[in-house]
Amino acid sequence: EIADEGKKRQIGAFSVETSAPLATPPPSQGEAPPAVPSAPAAASQRYVALLFDDMSMGLAELAAAQAAALRFVKEGLRQGDHAGLFTMSGAQNVAFTADVSKLAEAIGSLRLNPRTQGRIDCPSMNPYEAYLIANHVSLETFNAKIREAARCQNKPPVADLADWSGVAPARGRGVAGANALEVASGVMSQASATWEQARVWSRTNLMTIGDVVDLLGRMPGSRTILFASSGFLSSTLEQEMDGIVQRALHAGVVIDSIDTKGLFTTSISAEAGAGGRLNTRSVRNMQSIAFPSK
Repeated sequence: EIADEGKKRQIGAFSVETSAPLATPPPSQGEAPPAVPSAPAAASQRYVALLFDDMSMGLAELAAAQAAALRFVKEGLRQGDHAGLFTMSGAQNVAFTADVSKLAEAIGSLRLNPRTQGRIDCPSMNPYEAYLIANHVSLETFNAKIREAARCQNKPPVADLADWSGVAPARGRGVAGANALEVASGVMSQASATWEQARVWSRTNLMTIGDVVDLLGRMPGSRTILFASSGFLSSTLEQEMDGIVQRALHAGVVIDSIDTKGLFTTSISAEAGAGGRLNTRSVRNMQSIAFPSK
């Protein structure tokens, strides 16, 4: 059964793959067993690329992905199968091989290669929040970050902006209004820089996926990419994604993506919580963009 948003969908076609050999039927009563054993089944012709996003996953996410990959290469590969290990950073790649022990060793030694070193910004801002602000999508997020910035910079409380012009606060005049515009300008600059960097990283990720698609497309037999990632923003990069999908379809490459976060919650550090840079409004806004209304 296939369910999409809780509704069952019709299955147009499916196939079954199994690594267990087909059982030879017993001879009929009174029939002599065959004198010559039947030839063994032909070896599998399957190439699998294990692609790890080692630049965005956390330690717990990497550990879960490693465990799943180890189980796959030890239990899921059949005779004649070849698997390769590839990473977004390109630092830990292993060419296609049928050597399970080599693959297992490489998977077990995977390490993270984060793009950022955990710096603390003021205000704190993830790439999605930066996208919402830099592209004028959520004024509520912009105002929440302006208030955060005022708190973490030890500035007086600021008024909300009425629109995206960055010129007229909804409330306040004089010093309070000028202060709000100064803080807002800094937040917008931070959001624009964060979003542009995220776009560069996302485009690089898509290029890497495309390279693996092209490499796999030159291999014989069935070809599959198992992509393990905690996710990255792809907004405004629809053309690049469509190009990869078209190349994969043309080459007969199947891409299966695995969200390594699974079921998760986002923790808030003590210095950012009550009495810190976040207030009730900031937390409420974080919840609203994490669970958008349908």
